[in-house]
Amino acid sequence: MSIIKIRPLFFSAIRSGFSAREIHRQLGVADKCAWLTAHQIRSLIGNNLHVKFTGNVEIDDTYIGGKGERGGGAEKKTIILGILARKGNVKGEVVKNMKKKTITPIIKNNVTTGARISTDKFSSYRNLVKEGYFHDHVKPAVKEYVMGDCRIQSIEGF
Repeated sequence: MSIIKIRPLFFSAIRSGFSAREIHRQLGVADKCAWLTAHQIRSLIGNNLHVKFTGNVEIDDTYIGGKGERGGGAEKKTIILGILARKGNVKGEVVKNMKKKTITPIIKNNVTTGARISTDKFSSYRNLVKEGYFHDHVKPAVKEYVMGDCRIQSIEGF
């Protein structure tokens, strides 16, 4: 068994993250080893950065690309489900549709149970109370954009 001493890598000195070539230069290992090391570091960093949203959370969907409005031509558009924690982070995730069975697991995976969720009155959000969330909604169709602390302007502005 051999012991390899590895000096610290200073990733912060590298302008846009780190590359396999930089690991190769700093550690003096083969290109393939450097590539595998960089890949492993990236996957570990990505796995550890997943933090669930908490507190007041806004959720809304948007349709991007294609022609036509939400109803007509929507099948050619990409659907993005946006999740935003007020005074916190924001996340957008591509979804295949806005059905309850599609978006509920995404919400459960990204929002802590007990959070206060604000949405519009779209029917797929109706089960959020049963899932353990506090749920309020606004009705943009009738020009109701704020109801007490419930609003979705922040996520719509994202």
